[in-house]
Amino acid sequence: MGKTLLKIRKWSQVTLPMEIRAELNLSEGDYLEAEKVEGGILLRPVVFQKKQVKEQEEVLTEQEWLKLQTEIEEGAKYWAQRDREITQEWLPLEEEVWEKQ
Repeated sequence: MGKTLLKIRKWSQVTLPMEIRAELNLSEGDYLEAEKVEGGILLRPVVFQKKQVKEQEEVLTEQEWLKLQTEIEEGAKYWAQRDREITQEWLPLEEEVWEKQ
Protein backbone atom coordinates (compact mmCIF):
# COMPACT_ATOMS: atom_id res chain seq x y z
CA MET A 1 0.00 0.00 0.00
CA GLY A 2 1.28 3.46 -0.88
CA LYS A 3 1.08 6.63 1.14
CA THR A 4 -2.22 7.74 2.61
CA LEU A 5 -3.12 11.23 3.82
CA LEU A 6 -4.53 11.23 7.36
CA LYS A 7 -6.16 14.14 9.16
CA ILE A 8 -5.64 14.76 12.87
CA ARG A 9 -9.04 15.30 14.41
CA LYS A 10 -10.23 16.63 17.76
CA TRP A 11 -8.29 15.17 20.69
CA SER A 12 -5.40 14.28 18.35
CA GLN A 13 -7.23 11.28 16.89
CA VAL A 14 -6.47 9.80 13.48
CA THR A 15 -8.32 7.08 11.60
CA LEU A 16 -6.24 4.35 10.02
CA PRO A 17 -7.43 3.33 6.56
CA MET A 18 -9.46 0.13 6.38
CA GLU A 19 -6.88 -1.51 4.09
CA ILE A 20 -4.13 -1.02 6.67
CA ARG A 21 -6.33 -2.23 9.55
CA ALA A 22 -7.33 -5.31 7.56
CA GLU A 23 -3.79 -6.13 6.45
CA LEU A 24 -2.48 -5.86 10.02
CA ASN A 25 -5.59 -7.50 11.51
CA LEU A 26 -6.28 -4.46 13.72
CA SER A 27 -9.61 -3.72 15.30
CA GLU A 28 -11.14 -1.42 17.90
CA GLY A 29 -9.44 -1.80 21.26
CA ASP A 30 -6.11 -2.98 19.85
CA TYR A 31 -2.97 -1.17 20.97
CA LEU A 32 -0.40 0.60 18.83
CA GLU A 33 2.99 1.80 19.99
CA ALA A 34 3.92 5.26 18.70
CA GLU A 35 7.56 6.20 18.27
CA LYS A 36 8.97 9.51 17.07
CA VAL A 37 11.48 8.72 14.34
CA GLU A 38 13.53 10.89 12.02
CA GLY A 39 11.06 12.54 9.68
CA GLY A 40 7.86 11.30 11.29
CA ILE A 41 6.01 8.89 13.52
CA LEU A 42 6.20 5.10 13.44
CA LEU A 43 3.16 3.13 14.62
CA ARG A 44 3.57 -0.55 15.53
CA PRO A 45 0.86 -2.98 16.63
CA VAL A 46 1.40 -4.33 20.14
CA VAL A 47 0.27 -7.89 20.77
CA PHE A 48 -0.09 -9.36 24.22
CA GLN A 49 0.72 -13.01 23.64
CA LYS A 50 -0.76 -15.77 25.73
CA LYS A 51 1.65 -17.99 27.57
CA GLN A 52 2.51 -21.14 25.65
CA VAL A 53 1.14 -24.30 27.23
CA LYS A 54 3.86 -26.91 27.77
CA GLU A 55 1.88 -29.66 26.08
CA GLN A 56 -1.12 -29.16 23.82
CA GLU A 57 -3.35 -31.27 26.03
CA GLU A 58 -2.18 -29.72 29.28
CA VAL A 59 -4.61 -27.44 31.11
CA LEU A 60 -3.45 -24.44 33.10
CA THR A 61 -4.05 -24.53 36.82
CA GLU A 62 -6.19 -21.86 38.44
CA GLN A 63 -3.05 -20.24 39.85
CA GLU A 64 -1.46 -20.13 36.37
CA TRP A 65 -4.63 -18.57 34.90
CA LEU A 66 -4.67 -15.93 37.64
CA LYS A 67 -1.00 -15.12 37.01
CA LEU A 68 -1.63 -14.86 33.27
CA GLN A 69 -4.67 -12.65 33.84
CA THR A 70 -2.62 -10.38 36.12
CA GLU A 71 0.11 -10.06 33.47
CA ILE A 72 -2.46 -9.11 30.83
CA GLU A 73 -4.14 -6.57 33.13
CA GLU A 74 -0.77 -5.01 34.01
CA GLY A 75 0.05 -4.71 30.32
CA ALA A 76 -3.31 -3.07 29.62
CA LYS A 77 -2.79 -0.63 32.54
CA TYR A 78 0.67 0.23 31.24
CA TRP A 79 -0.61 1.05 27.76
CA ALA A 80 -3.58 2.99 29.13
CA GLN A 81 -1.13 5.10 31.17
CA ARG A 82 1.10 5.59 28.11
CA ASP A 83 -1.98 6.70 26.16
CA ARG A 84 -2.77 9.29 28.86
CA GLU A 85 0.86 10.49 28.90
CA ILE A 86 0.98 10.85 25.13
CA THR A 87 -2.34 12.72 25.15
CA GLN A 88 -1.03 15.09 27.83
CA GLU A 89 2.13 15.68 25.79
CA TRP A 90 0.17 16.47 22.63
CA LEU A 91 -2.69 18.56 24.07
CA PRO A 92 -0.58 21.71 24.56
CA LEU A 93 0.72 21.36 21.00
CA GLU A 94 -2.81 20.93 19.65
CA GLU A 95 -4.02 23.98 21.58
CA GLU A 96 -1.10 25.99 20.20
CA VAL A 97 -2.05 25.01 16.64
CA TRP A 98 -5.69 25.97 17.23
CA GLU A 99 -4.63 29.35 18.63
CA LYS A 100 -2.59 30.06 15.49
CA GLN A 101 -5.56 29.37 13.22
